[in-house]
Amino acid sequence: MKRIRNLIFITLVASSVFSCNPEPSYLITGEISGADGKLVYLQKRGNGTWIKIDSAEIADDFFQFSGRVAYPSAHYLRVEGKRGYKMFLLENSDVIVTGSADTLYNLKIGGSVSNQEYEIYSTGIEIMYNSISDLFDDQHMAIEAGDSARAEAIGKERVAVQQSIRDLQVEFVEEHPGSYASPIILRALASSLNAEKLRKMIQTLDPDLLRTEIVKSLIITVETMENLTPGNQAPDFTQADLNGIPVTLSEVEGEGPILLYFWASWCSVCRSLNPSLAELYEKNRSDGLRIIAVSLDSSKDYWTRAIGEDKLEWINISDLNFWNNQVALLYNIVEIPSGYLLNSEGQITGSNLDASELIDIFNEIAFD
Repeated sequence: MKRIRNLIFITLVASSVFSCNPEPSYLITGEISGADGKLVYLQKRGNGTWIKIDSAEIADDFFQFSGRVAYPSAHYLRVEGKRGYKMFLLENSDVIVTGSADTLYNLKIGGSVSNQEYEIYSTGIEIMYNSISDLFDDQHMAIEAGDSARAEAIGKERVAVQQSIRDLQVEFVEEHPGSYASPIILRALASSLNAEKLRKMIQTLDPDLLRTEIVKSLIITVETMENLTPGNQAPDFTQADLNGIPVTLSEVEGEGPILLYFWASWCSVCRSLNPSLAELYEKNRSDGLRIIAVSLDSSKDYWTRAIGEDKLEWINISDLNFWNNQVALLYNIVEIPSGYLLNSEGQITGSNLDASELIDIFNEIAFD
């Protein structure tokens, strides 16, 4: 408690210094344990790449950033030598960051109104996502035990939770049209919407938000989605597998459907989904089912280890560029797990399938 009071005191003192500047500015004051002497990076994303804004050394668990932004937008904190990141909304105000470098995604962000709104939302969403992960585990155990009735019941519960997440996201955006958190949430929701619905939700946002980078990118997303709807030919691509051998979509042999499955070793919901998906693949691969799993990993070691641990014997490809994976960008992937189902002619029959839909759709596939 004493350290927290000290952190607030440091923020107040620094704020009084910067208040002499007539230009509005931000001051980020942080206390992160477990990374003394390491660099903490302030970054944002643009055109699918990481953009470095600033860096600071963590001394006695403390660090600070100061500067100015033209308008609030999503930024990220990353720590040298640590996995993951913490997304937050950076605006010209005081921001307080606390937590551990070993669990960056759990950092607590306080200070600004937008971040308070987003933190309340994300806490509720995290609980529901954890519930989905647990339900995947329970469903897989039921399948292994041969209890089809229980597996089906758990599947229905899982779908209901997934729908609750979508409802909460839609509700937040509709109730906070002027919040800078709304475009962030709308981006996460985009994969669950069709192009027309996404366009309508963008139009409900306050005019001030339309000039932000994320809303501009959402407008481009709508145009991309219109080309990725069922009935269209799937965009072709080439990307290397684990052994560095190029894999081209149009050259994958076989006559059955193809699932393009987007995942990563660090995605807990993906890892919970993998056993059930692998079981379905084994059951149907002799009938022509093909899976091309596109990993959004940045580490080949973690990617390789996850493939072995989860026994993923389908085609595995990646360019190890994290969210900047070229195939993921081509297919407008903003959330994982996600997938596209193609028929034997390479036409899209299912687009932006989420975790709940991936299993359900394979349970309904009829192989000739």
